Amino acid sequence: DYNIKLQRKLSRKTEGASILICPVDFVRESSIVFLRLENAIELLGMLEIKLYSRFIVLLMGPEENEKQLLQVGRTMATILTDDICREFAYTSKDSQGILDMMDRFMQDTYVLPPSEWDPTIRIEPPSQYMSKEQRQAQVPAEKVGQFEEIDLTPHTDPNLIESKRPFYGLFVDIKNKLPFYASDFTDCASLQCIAATLYLYLVCLCSVVAFGGMLGTATNNYM
Repeated sequence: DYNIKLQRKLSRKTEGASILICPVDFVRESSIVFLRLENAIELLGMLEIKLYSRFIVLLMGPEENEKQLLQVGRTMATILTDDICREFAYTSKDSQGILDMMDRFMQDTYVLPPSEWDPTIRIEPPSQYMSKEQRQAQVPAEKVGQFEEIDLTPHTDPNLIESKRPFYGLFVDIKNKLPFYASDFTDCASLQCIAATLYLYLVCLCSVVAFGGMLGTATNNYM
């Protein structure tokens, strides 16, 4: 089953990446295969949510290196969530482009050793923070112009277009949200949702009762 709650939070243009960890007993050295599909396709059962896949990363190595393969896979998944690094993944033409992507990610990453982190101490943010525009300005000249600008402007919906058909926008909106209508009612049946509802009800009720009692005392029960 797909994670419907997570899928609701993603844009329709979102494309997925599958990270496959394969520890086997017939190889001696670890290898990484980074595959970018020409067109995103739906690979059933590959992702947690129903998305079209654009990237497939295969990490294969000896069974004794399973932990190392897992850590590399987690790193690749994190890299592909970064806007700038993802542009390298979309435009790279050889393995050097992927290495540049990983190198760029490490340059812009702040690493905190787990043994040095004290939860009682507030870590100050860096004195100079590079915005996305500043990071993109450091992209090599040969890659400038190759990137596809992704529109992240909020409150925009591709379905909100002019049409001569009456109620066209309403029809499209209902069609897109129809698969989620049932879950809108079934999700509220969870214990956490019921507990929160009862809590809010009692909080509102107690304040009304307390205010009514004070008002009755002050007005000799005339109100």
